[in-house]
Parts: sequence; C-alpha cells; structure tokens
Amino acid sequence: MSTSQANQTNLARRYSFKNWFQSSLHLVFPTWEFVHFDETFFDYWGQHMEMGTNYFRDPVGNYLMLEFEESFMQNRSFRIAREISNFYKLDDLYWLGILYCGHRYFQIRIFSLAMKEIEYPAPRLVPNPQQPLSSSRFFTCFKSELLLPQTFIKLEYAFVIFWAHELDYDNIQLIDPRQKKHDVGIHKSVNGDLIVQKGVLEMVQYFNVKENKIIHMSYVDRNTFLFRPFSYEGIEINYAPEVVSISNHDTHLGDYDPADFYYSMAKCLSENDTKSSSLQKLLLRTGHDTYWSIQKVIVGLVQFEDREERTKNAT
Repeated sequence: MSTSQANQTNLARRYSFKNWFQSSLHLVFPTWEFVHFDETFFDYWGQHMEMGTNYFRDPVGNYLMLEFEESFMQNRSFRIAREISNFYKLDDLYWLGILYCGHRYFQIRIFSLAMKEIEYPAPRLVPNPQQPLSSSRFFTCFKSELLLPQTFIKLEYAFVIFWAHELDYDNIQLIDPRQKKHDVGIHKSVNGDLIVQKGVLEMVQYFNVKENKIIHMSYVDRNTFLFRPFSYEGIEINYAPEVVSISNHDTHLGDYDPADFYYSMAKCLSENDTKSSSLQKLLLRTGHDTYWSIQKVIVGLVQFEDREERTKNAT
C-alpha cells in the first residue's frame, strides 16, 4: 500500500469530535408556557439559532411553527409547551426531546414519564404520512461526572433507555480527542444504573486527574464513545502528549498531524452559520506591516478562526 493510501486509511479511522450535544431533553408539564433549553446544548448551539419563526417537526412529518424571542432566549427559554400539549392532546407530564438540525429547523420526539413514545397524529398538510425521521442522533450525547476516588462514570438515564441494548458491557472503548483508545467495562449497580468503572482508574492515572471532572460523552458506534473531560469551571483537561507520538502503536493510526486534532474539535459551520450575526471580520497589523484578515465566529465556549495572511511593503 502506498504512503498516500495508508494515510487515507488512517484518517478514515479517526472519529470526528464535531457537532456534539445536538439534542436536548426536557420534562414538561402541559400547562407550562416556556421550555428551557439544556445548558450544555445551548452552550454548543445557542449562537447558531436565529430569532423569529422556527420549525419543529415530529417523526411523521407534522410541523409546529414557533417564535424565538431574543428577550427570552437570553435565558434559554422559548414558548412551546402549550402548543405541544394542545396539538398532541397531552394532559400529564411528558418528556420532550429536541434535536437541532441547523438554521431554523428542529426535530422533536415526545415521551410519557415512563419514556414510552407517544402515537403521533397523521400530518394534515400532506397527502400521505412521510417516512419516520431517523432518530440516530437523539440522546447519543450526554454529560456525566468522573468521581474520585471511586473512579466511575454513570451513564445518563435517557441514553440507557434508548441505547443500552446495543452495548457489550465487557468491551467498551472510550476515545479521547487525540484518538487514544481506552478499554473500559460497564456493570449494573444495585439500583439499576449503568456504571463505567473497569479501566477508569487506569484512564485517570494516564491523564493524571487529581479531582472530580465533568465528562462530555458521545456514542458514535457500537460499544464506542468519544469523551472530553472538563473541570467544573468548564476548562478542558490537557491531554497527555505521548498519545500523539508516531511510535504509539496502541491507536494504530500511523503518523499524527497536530492540525488534525484542532480541526476535529471545530464545529461544522453551514452557509447559514457564516451569514449569521456572530461572524466578525477583523484586520490585525504587526509592527512589520504584516496584515491578517480574520473571520471569527464565537460559538458558546469555543472560538473558530479562518485566517488569510497578506503582506505589504512599508512605504
């Protein structure tokens, strides 16, 4: 196999760390007026959302048109609860799952308190019901805690309900942003929670973790999770440098390009994102008359830059 082909194969094995937390889960009472987006979801995607009319589609093709108002969205709030309760004839607490699809479009799924999905009415504005939406991205991202000295991670309830049946408890892989694979195991606690514990101590020692961490996890493949540990203040850990060594045979990924890591952590910005008000154009100048034309997009806690360097002679 040529070097070029080998590199392409290695890159194909890398998992993307883009587009996390596209879904948000809410417990809603029918008489409430507002729903609050989950804080982590909003940190990732709030800057992408547009004020005015937004469109929420259920799995069979019904649409609800709702208004996002800036004064409410500052607190992650929007009006939807009564509209959903009336349209779907809900008279008890229910779970509302929301998936952000970009621009002004969302998908929704509705569940009873026991997490049983409701029967959706047939669409009224189309001649035949549309095919159910793919739900593969619902509830695949969640936030947990890495607690010391117990060294375990609890899997979120909604994730367990929808995805636990796929898991081989003894053969789970956690993959960090450097593409380092950590083999762990899952067991069920006495109260029915699924706990990641086997192998977590080795992972803690590998990253030299000394205190409790918030763990962002994304289920991307059978028995495979991506994960990112943060402090309680929202600061991501400093990943061990040795995992990107060319001689690291554990990852079977070959040569490592540092640019791949930073690129893989960026969100996929659509045409709508780059036209949004969060896009800023700046011009930086050094003492040697070197100019950088910068386009900067601020999204939650992450900053992305697209630079084009230009140089002109001093006059």
